[in-house]
Amino acid sequence: MGVSVDIEFYLTDEYKNATSDGKKEVFAQFVSVMKENYQYAKSKGLNYVICVPTFLDSLDVAKLEELIKDGCDYVQVMNYTKASEVTYIKKEGELARKYNKSIETIAEVQAPNEEKSVTDEITFYNDGLDACINKFKEIGNQYNYSKLGYSYHYYEPLIELLGNKID
Repeated sequence: MGVSVDIEFYLTDEYKNATSDGKKEVFAQFVSVMKENYQYAKSKGLNYVICVPTFLDSLDVAKLEELIKDGCDYVQVMNYTKASEVTYIKKEGELARKYNKSIETIAEVQAPNEEKSVTDEITFYNDGLDACINKFKEIGNQYNYSKLGYSYHYYEPLIELLGNKID
């Protein structure tokens, strides 16, 4: 039993309007809060799962390491660029392995939608689930880590791709 959080701090005006150093500070604040939340969850006997984008290693790799080491039991990575999915989780995978944490790569399966910034470059919707599953296999072969999992973003388009309609 546990808690899974997806707090997209990088979508806030504070982050978007910040300088490079300011963005690092917003990320540092996020890491601090996640560490506090993790300790609280542990005190209640709960697992704590965080969901992060792939670019945090380019923002501040030391803070990413701190987040994975001291801020979660399990990390989910929104790995939404089809052409680079294997390489975009390299650092997160290394850190998960180093600290014996579970990691999950998440593929985008929503239909392309410009308003939501979902393009063919990131979604497997038009490629189909077989292409997505093949990418998962490629990732698995590259990292060969028993605590690496896979998932889809999100339920409704996945059901649609499986040939079922949601009413």
